[in-house]
This record gives sequence, structure tokens and C-alpha cells, in this order.
Amino acid sequence: MKIDGKLLIRGVDKLDCWCLKLLFGKGQAFKDEKPISLIDYENIIKAGFRHVELVPIHIREYYKTKEDLLALLLKTPILVDFSEIDGNNETNSALEINNKKIDKYISENTTDRGILLIRRYYGITAIK
Repeated sequence: MKIDGKLLIRGVDKLDCWCLKLLFGKGQAFKDEKPISLIDYENIIKAGFRHVELVPIHIREYYKTKEDLLALLLKTPILVDFSEIDGNNETNSALEINNKKIDKYISENTTDRGILLIRRYYGITAIK
């Protein structure tokens, strides 16, 4: 990158969908001691960038139905090894627990706008 070039990064924060991760006791970056946002920030400084700024980005997403929320969870690594009823190698009892947990999350996070899911990302800006 040329001197005075600008760097812009957007990433997924460790606390993304944190309520779901806490409920399931697992998930992307759930057990990481140091969040990737901080690792990226430190690496950018080490690479010689200046005016480095780490910015939290919080977004409220609303899902109309349980099926809409499940579609997201099945397609993204928010909850590691998450599967639906005909999923990977989970037993029926484990699947029932998953459904109970999802139902609990939905009952606690349903609003007039839909099922609330708080997404947390981060942005980093810097100048070379």
C-alpha cells in the first residue's frame, strides 16, 4: 500500500449474537481469550499504519419467523456445529435440547418487529 493509503476493514466481533452463544454455550469465537478485532487492530499497528481506529458496529436484526432465524443459523458459523432436526450426527435428545433452547431464545427476544438478534461487528480504519 502506498504512503497515505487508507485501509478499511469490517469483521465479525466475538460478541456477535452473544445471547445465543451464551444460551448454547458455544459459537464462533465463544472461547477465544482475545477477540479477533483486537488481534486485527494490533497487527495493523505492527504493520506500520497510523491513525488506527477500532469502531464497534451494533445492528439490530429482526426475523419474522423461527424458520427465518434457523435459516441464518444453519448457513452461518454463529453457533458452531448447529444443525436442524435432520442434522449432522446429533441424537434426538440433543436435537430436542437445541429446539428448546431456540424456543427459549425466541420467547425472550420476540418484539412487535419480530425476533430480535443483536449483531456485533467491528470496523477498523487506518492510514499507511
